This record gives sequence, structure tokens and C-alpha cells, in this order.
Amino acid sequence: MLEQSYDIMPEDEPRFDPLPPEGPSHEQHAAMLYSSFSREEKLALLDQKIEMLKARLELKNKIGNDPIATRLLDELDATRKAMTEADLAGPMKAAATASRGEDPDGLPPLGGNRLTGKGGSSTGSGS
Repeated sequence: MLEQSYDIMPEDEPRFDPLPPEGPSHEQHAAMLYSSFSREEKLALLDQKIEMLKARLELKNKIGNDPIATRLLDELDATRKAMTEADLAGPMKAAATASRGEDPDGLPPLGGNRLTGKGGSSTGSGS
């Protein structure tokens, strides 16, 4: 912090151009490593990482707080939920459609963002 509070003087500027990064970025490397994984393998790996982080946090909570592991665990949990949300949304949407029954004749098809509240509710209450 103390060092960052000073202005950069000409003699403090870097004397050489930074080296170009060698090899792929972290994202590119991960894409190369995990591109051959199936969706189920990716979910299994994600579950394994989540369990590892939970075990680490349980150990760290006895010693002290680990905010980085906590944040990573939150992000992995959110990723897991996002990946499985599509699996859950399909059957739930089909069940909601089936519970509403057939649309009456002459009713335009449901499309876009219809906010009329008449027959378009997914709760089946009609409002």
C-alpha cells in the first residue's frame, strides 16, 4: 500500500517491454483440457471440486476464515445450478403446460412476453 501511494518516477518505470505471454491463456488451456468431457463428466468433476472445497472450508473454519475458498465454492455452486437448471426446466414447463390444459379455439399462440394475465400463467390460477 505504501509503495502504491507514491507517484511513479521516470527512474521507477519498467526498463524493458513486458514479455509476451507464452502459451495459451487459462481459459484456452481449460477449453483444450475439458473439451472432450461429456456433460455428465463435467458435472461429476464440478461435484468433486465442490466437495473438495467444502472439506477445505470445514478444516479452515476450525483454524480461521478462507474468503477465497468461500467465494470459489459459491461460484461453483452457482455454476452447478446453472448447468442443471435446463434439465429441471424442461419437465417443469411440460408439467405446467399440461396442468393448464388445452388453449381454447381462437386464442393466439403463446409467444414472446405476454403479460395479459389471462390464460398465460404458469401457476394455473389464471391471474
